[in-house]
Amino acid sequence: MDYPYLKVFLIKIPYPSYMNEIEQFADKLEKLVHRSGKSQNVIALEIGLSVSTLSNYIHGRTIPSSKIFIRLCKSLDCTYEDLLGPIDLL
Repeated sequence: MDYPYLKVFLIKIPYPSYMNEIEQFADKLEKLVHRSGKSQNVIALEIGLSVSTLSNYIHGRTIPSSKIFIRLCKSLDCTYEDLLGPIDLL
């Protein structure tokens, strides 16, 4: 018996273009965490997050809110450009 509706799940859907940006952010965050010399536990405690949430940011599973982003920059002693790269406003 053939189940055509199951074939939908076998179609490979390409990642949207923003995934590259998330992966780049995650890679930069991981490098900055390593550079800081702090453990993920210490950084998570400074920011007020769980270690698993910070780990999700580092592995590109989720992205932080702007509030948490600012706290990350402070904890890692970096600028937003260190995490995002240069931003052209216009």
